[in-house]
Amino acid sequence: MIEVLVDLLKPDGIYLRNDSPARTLEGIEQYKRPAFGAVPELVTVDFVGARFVVDIAGGQKTGFFLDQEPIGRS
Repeated sequence: MIEVLVDLLKPDGIYLRNDSPARTLEGIEQYKRPAFGAVPELVTVDFVGARFVVDIAGGQKTGFFLDQEPIGRS
């Protein structure tokens, strides 16, 4: 999957956040680590003209909740 993401999106880096407590209940290892390239500690995200600083490794979830934005936002 990492190879496909790199091929399609050409990211500078990919960071894996597999640290949900639910993983322990399922007997799956928890970890956080770079999977590809260079991943800075902080990343600035530009969203509809507003800039947000996201802590990739230490922030909650993804650090930025795009999954909670309304569908069709322009």
